[in-house]
Amino acid sequence: MKKYWTMITREYINHWTVCNGVREYVSNMLDSPAAAEYEIGDDFVILTSKDITLPATIFTMGYSQNRKDDEAVGTFGEGVLVAMVPLLREGKGLHFINGDVIWKPVFEFNEALDIEVLVINEEPNPYPTNNYCVAIDNLTPDEIQEIRESCVYFRDDLGEVLDGHIGQVIKGIQGKLFVGGIFVCSIPKHVFSYNFKSKYLPLNRDRQSINEWDLGVQTQRLLDEVESAQGIAKLIIDKSPDVYYSKFGVDLPVAEAVFNDFVEVHGNKVVAADWMEAGRLTDEGYEDVFVTGNEAMTKAIQKSTGYKEFLQTVDKVVEEVDNTTPIEMLEEWASTFTFEYSCDEG
Repeated sequence: MKKYWTMITREYINHWTVCNGVREYVSNMLDSPAAAEYEIGDDFVILTSKDITLPATIFTMGYSQNRKDDEAVGTFGEGVLVAMVPLLREGKGLHFINGDVIWKPVFEFNEALDIEVLVINEEPNPYPTNNYCVAIDNLTPDEIQEIRESCVYFRDDLGEVLDGHIGQVIKGIQGKLFVGGIFVCSIPKHVFSYNFKSKYLPLNRDRQSINEWDLGVQTQRLLDEVESAQGIAKLIIDKSPDVYYSKFGVDLPVAEAVFNDFVEVHGNKVVAADWMEAGRLTDEGYEDVFVTGNEAMTKAIQKSTGYKEFLQTVDKVVEEVDNTTPIEMLEEWASTFTFEYSCDEG
């Protein structure tokens, strides 16, 4: 029996949970060009990549077949190996069926190092296949539920899904972010959930955090591509973070939809995002300026054709300006005085 020794101990990545480990194998399955099959039971998960086998080099740190694939979620070259640790640490069953061999990871004592380290034992497969398969068992009901919720392809509660070239808008569940089909983190203030292709929203090693700017920009791009103008307008009016970056500009159909919705509720009004802008408009002669407190909505309204046409009908109150120069003011003031001079010498 072959043994593949590592330098990894039980304490490695001690913040990873069982579901973090399973997530790595799900990501590998989804990243593979092979056809994927999966089975989720009451206490087990089986993930299969069809008609493909992997080399033992997957047990080295830094090796990745996906590094040049910008569509892949996993590129760090350690997921297959390190994901074993939390699963074994928590007493889960784990083995890999790889063509004509079976790999069984365990922790064994290494005399040279005087510590237990991760070891992968290789034995012949009595029933050879052409597939690569990861089998995980002894899972709890809560872990099975978390695993189901961790991948969009395992869920049956997605509701309406809008497909775009950079990802998906998921309307059936609220405030969840997925990348490459894998759950990353909650985004609780967002109205919808999103599943982005990994090249448009790259992740860190733990795949559990994202750059807020990148998320905002890509969410706006995706909604602009797949959502209706009326749908985006509602998000803008509701000040949803889904469209936070719409304050930098929206398409004209969206602007018109925002304007029409505003007029339906408030009527035709001169609008300002804040009191500073309202003061400037008042100085320009506009009366009863409506302060929205919503920058994105205000800019959309001001861009719309309907609003521009409305402004042309609004009468400005123009105060008369005294253009008298200082010299003219002095001359006028001096003209109010009468001076008498006497030339009598005596």
